[in-house]
Amino acid sequence: MTPTRQLEIFGDGLARVRDGSLGAQACSTLARAQDQLLAALAPRYTDVLHHLLDRLESSAL
Repeated sequence: MTPTRQLEIFGDGLARVRDGSLGAQACSTLARAQDQLLAALAPRYTDVLHHLLDRLESSAL
């Protein structure tokens, strides 16, 4: 899958979070699945994103 398509998928997921049709854990899973987007980040930014996603998931419990 192309990075552009992954970005579209993630953008659609964020829109679904805003309208309430996608939960925090599912959004986190969706974000983590966008491997080409994550690979484009510098390693420390990937770490920061994963920490933020972990916090998002834990706050949704």
